[in-house]
Amino acid sequence: MVAIACMPYSVLARPQKIASVPFEIVGSYIVVNVSVNGSEPLNLILDSGVRYSIITELTPDDSVALNYTRKTKLAGLGDGEGLEALVSVNNTLSLGNFELTNKVVYALSEDIFNLSRHTGSRINGLIGFDIFPGHVVKIDYSNQRIVFYDSDGFEAPKGYTALPIIIDGQKMFVNINLFSSEPESHKRKMLVDTGAELAMWLRAYGDDAVEMPEVKIRGLIGQGINGEIRGYLGRVRNMSIGRYSINNVVVSFPDSASLGSLINHTNRDGTLGSQLLNRFNIYIDFDRSMLYLRPNKNFKNEFGYNVAGVELVQNKTDINSLEVVDVWEGSPGEIAGIKKGDRIVAVDQLIMNTLTLNDVNAIFRKSSKRPVNVMVLRENKSVNLLLKLQNRI
Repeated sequence: MVAIACMPYSVLARPQKIASVPFEIVGSYIVVNVSVNGSEPLNLILDSGVRYSIITELTPDDSVALNYTRKTKLAGLGDGEGLEALVSVNNTLSLGNFELTNKVVYALSEDIFNLSRHTGSRINGLIGFDIFPGHVVKIDYSNQRIVFYDSDGFEAPKGYTALPIIIDGQKMFVNINLFSSEPESHKRKMLVDTGAELAMWLRAYGDDAVEMPEVKIRGLIGQGINGEIRGYLGRVRNMSIGRYSINNVVVSFPDSASLGSLINHTNRDGTLGSQLLNRFNIYIDFDRSMLYLRPNKNFKNEFGYNVAGVELVQNKTDINSLEVVDVWEGSPGEIAGIKKGDRIVAVDQLIMNTLTLNDVNAIFRKSSKRPVNVMVLRENKSVNLLLKLQNRI
């Protein structure tokens, strides 16, 4: 007689890892190498706020075979009229040896995002949230990996807090509790958006809107599909997600023109962006509408913002300079005399061939007791300016 050992159910049900894919952090973006229909790898930002993958920019060295079936208009945040895109179906996206088949890919007719110039790295577009259905996906910010699991038998990982996901309009939302200027908390429905390079934005207009803090500054919040997003930045006293409480969060409040009709379609209060999400390691179980999160080493970091109020991109014709594309009204940058169109060539005597765009953005995101010396080229003349980085919120 042969004895058969019975394995515990929990061992049998242990989820099977299908693939583990490395990613790079650029700013606070997750950037993944993705091959489209066998192409050389493209650098795509993981953006859970868009449904499908979008190719925004191809360099002369990039080549992708896409079978376009129609044109469409993409709508999103911003005060413009949307953006024309070509639609391709039945595509295969390869992340290393892991393949995602039958995927839709959009290709923009105009690159309004300028992601490569804004990040200082080659960025070809976005990989959308349609990679989540059919698998359990772990976003491991600590080890910079995206891990795909077989959803059969998946159980909540130990040490992680469970949070229900609301699926609405083919996007993922969670509820948070928010303490702003009122003494009591309010539940808010928030889009989970790994591709939004901010901590959080909130709706300050319409029914049951969030009241903006008294101390706030005006600035450029970002670039949406419909165009530039402007509004105010301030801090909220406290927010909680699951059982985790976070204080003094920097929050953006887009103008009503930037929100357009988008909010009416989803009854949405705002967005949780990458600068908040990267404080957790996250499992997304899309098919069961569950999210699991656990704080990582970034959890207690202070929330920063563009203290200088100076928006920079990599210069197209001179890699050893940065171009100023916007200066916020009343900001330290404007007070220092920095102007749109200036080319920054040195910061504190360090010339730009020793600094990257990320280096300078990091300097401009921190308050400093000592003024920062900035050298700019303006009409082919060198101008030295003193930038006083004083926190205003």
